[in-house]
Amino acid sequence: MDMRTDVLAHGQFFGDLVAEQRAGGFVVTLNDYGRGTAIPWHRHSEPCVTFVVAGAYRERLQRSTRECTARTLVLHEADELHADDFLAPSRCLGIYFDPRRIGMAFDRIGTVRSPALAAIATHAARELRRRDSVTPLVIEGLMLQMFGELSRADGGAIAPWLGRVRDEIASRFAEPLTHAALAANAGVHPVHLARSFRRYFGITVGEMIRQLRVEHAKSAIRGGRPLAAAALEAGFADQSHLTRTFRAVTGLTPGAFRRANRVPRS
Repeated sequence: MDMRTDVLAHGQFFGDLVAEQRAGGFVVTLNDYGRGTAIPWHRHSEPCVTFVVAGAYRERLQRSTRECTARTLVLHEADELHADDFLAPSRCLGIYFDPRRIGMAFDRIGTVRSPALAAIATHAARELRRRDSVTPLVIEGLMLQMFGELSRADGGAIAPWLGRVRDEIASRFAEPLTHAALAANAGVHPVHLARSFRRYFGITVGEMIRQLRVEHAKSAIRGGRPLAAAALEAGFADQSHLTRTFRAVTGLTPGAFRRANRVPRS
């Protein structure tokens, strides 16, 4: 690994900048990334958050990887070394914050999937596109609400074992995971795992696995993979299983999704 890495300063993210807003102790940006974009090894000089508005990317760390799919928050501590490979055309919300100004410490890292947090971040992304004179006030309020949600559970600190469970699911969602196996790897009881997981992330283990599989299937379909192959790669038993789950989650069949995302020929 080339250790001569870029260090991004306050407010800086890679990607094509769509919009930016500074409000209170926050810098919030909206950035686009093309499919196949490879961001080199880098660090952020301060803690930051990325929300995947659309698309997906794989984040490489020194000893592991993170699967960063649509509607996922990715939380970075300062100076965490990582690189990113975009699996599909993607749009991301990037957030820097000043803990001293907002009176809040940053004590989580990794990925978080929560319907409540996703709704707040999606609202912020829309606000950046429609900007007017009250946008700074709206963005600051949304960011305070987001960090309040992150801090709600146990003072904002995620138990290390729970973070490991989440990361294991993110890297192994295509495999036949069970509560018992995940709990054994984490050294906790399955009941405690199920209860704590839902409290922190707002969804069950099974729901997270289902969402990750559907997002992976979306990326594969956008990339031109046959539906049967996309189903197996994402962890579904077969194409019929993919179709049932995909329609339940997205309201579309995989075939309809493929037609809607077909790139026109020039």
